[in-house]
Amino acid sequence: MLSDLLSLPDLALEDTVSRLSIDSIDQTCYVSRVKACCKPKQTSRQGNSATTSASPTSVSSWGRKWSAAQDQQLKEAVAEIGGARQWKQVAAMVTDRDHVQCRQRFEMMKPGRVKGKWSDTEDASLWSIMSKLGGAAPNWTQIAKSVPGRTAKQCKYRWATQLDPSVNHGPCSRIEIDTFMQLRQQHGRNWVKMIDSGELPGRTAAMLKNYVKREERKQSSCTRRPQSPELLQETKKRFN
Repeated sequence: MLSDLLSLPDLALEDTVSRLSIDSIDQTCYVSRVKACCKPKQTSRQGNSATTSASPTSVSSWGRKWSAAQDQQLKEAVAEIGGARQWKQVAAMVTDRDHVQCRQRFEMMKPGRVKGKWSDTEDASLWSIMSKLGGAAPNWTQIAKSVPGRTAKQCKYRWATQLDPSVNHGPCSRIEIDTFMQLRQQHGRNWVKMIDSGELPGRTAAMLKNYVKREERKQSSCTRRPQSPELLQETKKRFN
């Protein structure tokens, strides 16, 4: 069905859709959606080989899974340099990775490293350590040494999102939402500054970020207009 529409010239496509039993707004949307399906990808040629133009996000290595070759390069680089703290030198020997990524990856590759769900024993260990600090700023690197298999980043995230008794995990109140909207006008998407203002006690920067993402998804799903059954049936009859 869609392939038949794509084969039509622009004027014929618009004329065909205009005869379907849908309003003018839906006609325009439907034509745009069909045209978008057949929009050619931009390519750039270098020499005799053609390559697809990469978007800025596809160039970045953040979020991409490490390959076995990159892992091997990282191990060899750390072994050759003789110390795991010269991360910029290490990163220079690893393809498409920076020093921050190399450090985090190497921490996760250490023998005995634990991933996934925290056990009750691990939670109890972290809770015990934090309760002894007495309000002092936590040194997560030192704390992680007392929780076998966990990194400083894992300990910090676990405490900040799940175990910290000062964090409010309940639903947002109307007052909190109004306060958040006022803070967003001042700080944009700087969640840390909103939390530092002290006007949202019990909430974290991650909570604010997740709240905005949920609201954006709701708005996106409301504005996305699904194809009506009448449109699908009429198109099917026309091209069958």
